[in-house]
Amino acid sequence: NAIDKMKTLIKKDYQTINNLIEISGFGKIDEFIEDDKKFIIRIKKHSVIEPSKKLYGNNSFVCSFYGEIFGAYIRIFKNLKKLKITHTECICDRSEFCEWVFEE
Repeated sequence: NAIDKMKTLIKKDYQTINNLIEISGFGKIDEFIEDDKKFIIRIKKHSVIEPSKKLYGNNSFVCSFYGEIFGAYIRIFKNLKKLKITHTECICDRSEFCEWVFEE
C-alpha cells in the first residue's frame, strides 16, 4: 500500500504534518501542541475560514471540515485508529484563532 510505504519514510513530527497540510493547500498551522494523548492545532489566519466568517458568521461549518482534515493527517502519521476532535475556539465566533483539540 502506498500510504504505508510513505508512513515509513516520513518523520512523524509536527513539522512534517504541518508541511504536508500546507503543501496540500489546507492552510498553515500557527501552533501545534502535542502531549501524551492530545494534540492541539491553532490557526490565526486562513484563506478559507476568514471569508467564511464574513459570509456566514457563526453559522459556518467550514471549521468542522478543516478539523476533520487535520485530524486525518494526525491519524495517518501518528498511526492512530480513533481520534476525538473538539473545536474549542473559533474565528467565526469572534475568537482570535481557531483551535481544535484532538484526543486519542
